[in-house]
Amino acid sequence: MTTARTAGPLPKPLRTAIVLLALQAAFNVLGGALLLMLASDEADHGGDSAGLLALFGWVSLVIALLLAVSAAATPRGAAWVRTTVIAVEVLAVLGSAVSLFSGAFTAVAGIAIAVFIIRAYASADAKRWFG
Repeated sequence: MTTARTAGPLPKPLRTAIVLLALQAAFNVLGGALLLMLASDEADHGGDSAGLLALFGWVSLVIALLLAVSAAATPRGAAWVRTTVIAVEVLAVLGSAVSLFSGAFTAVAGIAIAVFIIRAYASADAKRWFG
Protein backbone atom coordinates (compact mmCIF):
# COMPACT_ATOMS: atom_id res chain seq x y z
CA MET A 1 0.00 0.00 0.00
CA THR A 2 2.86 2.36 0.71
CA THR A 3 5.22 2.77 -2.18
CA ALA A 4 8.75 4.06 -2.00
CA ARG A 5 8.99 7.77 -2.66
CA THR A 6 11.64 9.40 -4.75
CA ALA A 7 14.80 10.57 -3.06
CA GLY A 8 15.27 14.21 -2.28
CA PRO A 9 13.51 16.85 -0.28
CA LEU A 10 9.75 17.21 -0.06
CA PRO A 11 8.58 19.53 -2.88
CA LYS A 12 7.89 23.07 -1.67
CA PRO A 13 4.18 23.13 -2.68
CA LEU A 14 3.65 19.99 -0.60
CA ARG A 15 5.42 21.55 2.40
CA THR A 16 3.10 24.55 2.16
CA ALA A 17 0.09 22.27 1.68
CA ILE A 18 1.00 20.33 4.85
CA VAL A 19 0.83 23.55 6.86
CA LEU A 20 -2.54 24.40 5.30
CA LEU A 21 -3.83 20.87 5.99
CA ALA A 22 -2.80 21.22 9.63
CA LEU A 23 -4.65 24.54 9.86
CA GLN A 24 -7.72 23.05 8.22
CA ALA A 25 -7.59 20.12 10.65
CA ALA A 26 -7.36 22.49 13.63
CA PHE A 27 -10.30 24.57 12.39
CA ASN A 28 -12.34 21.41 11.77
CA VAL A 29 -11.66 20.26 15.34
CA LEU A 30 -12.80 23.63 16.67
CA GLY A 31 -15.86 23.68 14.42
CA GLY A 32 -16.77 20.09 15.25
CA ALA A 33 -16.45 20.74 18.98
CA LEU A 34 -18.61 23.85 18.65
CA LEU A 35 -21.27 21.93 16.72
CA LEU A 36 -21.29 19.17 19.34
CA MET A 37 -21.70 21.76 22.11
CA LEU A 38 -24.53 23.41 20.18
CA ALA A 39 -26.16 20.01 19.67
CA SER A 40 -25.97 19.34 23.40
CA ASP A 41 -27.48 22.73 24.20
CA GLU A 42 -30.19 22.21 21.57
CA ALA A 43 -31.04 18.80 23.06
CA ASP A 44 -31.16 20.27 26.58
CA HIS A 45 -33.71 22.83 25.41
CA GLY A 46 -35.87 20.39 23.46
CA GLY A 47 -34.78 21.54 20.00
CA ASP A 48 -35.41 19.44 16.91
CA SER A 49 -32.04 20.02 15.24
CA ALA A 50 -29.79 18.45 17.89
CA GLY A 51 -29.25 15.25 15.91
CA LEU A 52 -28.31 17.07 12.72
CA LEU A 53 -25.92 19.37 14.58
CA ALA A 54 -24.30 16.36 16.26
CA LEU A 55 -23.94 14.59 12.91
CA PHE A 56 -22.22 17.61 11.36
CA GLY A 57 -19.99 17.90 14.43
CA TRP A 58 -18.83 14.30 14.18
CA VAL A 59 -18.32 14.58 10.41
CA SER A 60 -16.16 17.65 11.01
CA LEU A 61 -14.06 15.73 13.55
CA VAL A 62 -13.62 12.78 11.17
CA ILE A 63 -12.50 15.16 8.41
CA ALA A 64 -10.06 16.78 10.84
CA LEU A 65 -8.60 13.36 11.60
CA LEU A 66 -8.28 12.55 7.88
CA LEU A 67 -6.54 15.87 7.22
CA ALA A 68 -4.16 15.53 10.17
CA VAL A 69 -3.20 11.94 9.31
CA SER A 70 -2.75 12.88 5.65
CA ALA A 71 -0.53 15.82 6.58
CA ALA A 72 1.56 13.56 8.81
CA ALA A 73 1.83 10.84 6.13
CA THR A 74 2.79 13.17 3.28
CA PRO A 75 6.53 13.32 4.12
CA ARG A 76 6.64 9.51 4.12
CA GLY A 77 5.09 9.39 0.63
CA ALA A 78 2.20 7.07 1.54
CA ALA A 79 0.38 6.34 -1.72
CA TRP A 80 -3.16 6.74 -0.31
CA VAL A 81 -2.53 10.33 0.78
CA ARG A 82 -2.91 12.00 -2.63
CA THR A 83 -6.33 10.50 -3.30
CA THR A 84 -7.58 11.19 0.22
CA VAL A 85 -6.44 14.81 0.27
CA ILE A 86 -7.78 15.58 -3.20
CA ALA A 87 -11.16 13.99 -2.38
CA VAL A 88 -11.52 15.89 0.92
CA GLU A 89 -10.49 19.17 -0.71
CA VAL A 90 -12.95 18.72 -3.59
CA LEU A 91 -15.67 18.32 -0.94
CA ALA A 92 -14.32 21.47 0.75
CA VAL A 93 -14.62 23.41 -2.53
CA LEU A 94 -18.19 22.20 -3.01
CA GLY A 95 -19.12 23.08 0.57
CA SER A 96 -17.53 26.49 0.30
CA ALA A 97 -19.29 27.10 -3.01
CA VAL A 98 -22.64 26.39 -1.35
CA SER A 99 -21.70 28.80 1.44
CA LEU A 100 -20.63 31.40 -1.12
CA PHE A 101 -23.94 31.19 -2.96
CA SER A 102 -25.70 31.49 0.40
CA GLY A 103 -24.04 34.86 0.91
CA ALA A 104 -20.99 33.93 3.00
CA PHE A 105 -18.33 35.74 0.98
CA THR A 106 -15.61 34.59 3.38
CA ALA A 107 -15.99 31.18 1.71
CA VAL A 108 -13.74 32.51 -1.06
CA ALA A 109 -10.75 32.01 1.27
CA GLY A 110 -11.76 28.39 1.86
CA ILE A 111 -12.05 27.80 -1.87
CA ALA A 112 -8.64 29.38 -2.52
CA ILE A 113 -6.94 27.25 0.15
CA ALA A 114 -8.60 24.06 -1.07
CA VAL A 115 -7.67 24.79 -4.71
CA PHE A 116 -4.05 25.43 -3.71
CA ILE A 117 -3.91 22.11 -1.85
CA ILE A 118 -5.51 20.26 -4.77
CA ARG A 119 -2.99 21.78 -7.18
CA ALA A 120 -0.10 20.87 -4.87
CA TYR A 121 -1.20 17.24 -4.53
CA ALA A 122 -2.12 16.89 -8.23
CA SER A 123 1.18 18.33 -9.50
CA ALA A 124 3.81 16.35 -11.35
CA ASP A 125 6.17 16.76 -8.36
CA ALA A 126 3.55 15.26 -6.07
CA LYS A 127 2.96 12.35 -8.45
CA ARG A 128 6.68 11.62 -8.39
CA TRP A 129 6.84 12.05 -4.60
CA PHE A 130 4.03 9.60 -3.96
CA GLY A 131 5.34 7.31 -6.70
